[in-house]
Amino acid sequence: MGGRWYDYALLYSLLRIVYEKQLAGQAVGLRDLWLEYRDRTGIKVNYYTVKRHVELAVEKGLLERTGTRPTKLKLTKKGVDYVFLFERLSELIK
Repeated sequence: MGGRWYDYALLYSLLRIVYEKQLAGQAVGLRDLWLEYRDRTGIKVNYYTVKRHVELAVEKGLLERTGTRPTKLKLTKKGVDYVFLFERLSELIK
């Protein structure tokens, strides 16, 4: 996946949605994540952009896929750490 640009704020937002869904005891799939992101932000991000960021998160150990079709996404401990560190960084630069 080298040579591509990634939007780490988008990645944070996606991980945050998965985190909130997990806390509520809900599973989230890729399509649901994409739709939820669009609803929350009003940004008409392309499905494949979200998919590419999810693939990066899985590759880096921030998310894991569970189940079979449709697969669901689960935030790992490393993903939770990313969410909280990104929030802390955002607070520092405000």
